[in-house]
Amino acid sequence: MKTNPIERIFAFLATGICLVLTVFIWAQITDQQSVWPFPALYFLEMMAASVLAALGVWLAAENNIGLFAWAAAGLFLGFAILGAWSIGFFYLPVALLFGLAGLAADLRLKQNMALHLGVGFLVGVAQAALMLALIPLVS
Repeated sequence: MKTNPIERIFAFLATGICLVLTVFIWAQITDQQSVWPFPALYFLEMMAASVLAALGVWLAAENNIGLFAWAAAGLFLGFAILGAWSIGFFYLPVALLFGLAGLAADLRLKQNMALHLGVGFLVGVAQAALMLALIPLVS
């Protein structure tokens, strides 16, 4: 077995919360404003990222399990911070659960947690930079 059940539970719980949350928010926003292209692209990104990260945790070689989870945690944390004034705050539990999956994998496998935290930080910064770069397109 490549992953521990607790890592899988954290990752798939994060994905489930993300999918349900995103569909719920999308349905609420659609009635009030046009969602295409934004925030629909963000919603699609969040759903795809959560599914890919959970699959990465499930299928990854042992030395990459934490890397997938920390990258997802960074992405969702970056989204949550920049979107904090609107819907971003609701994605904090998703970031936390992916972070817990990464932490569990790193502790179990005695991986380089600093490296994985750095990857999560860089992915979060890249997510924030992407969101900031797209702001002029919304206006």
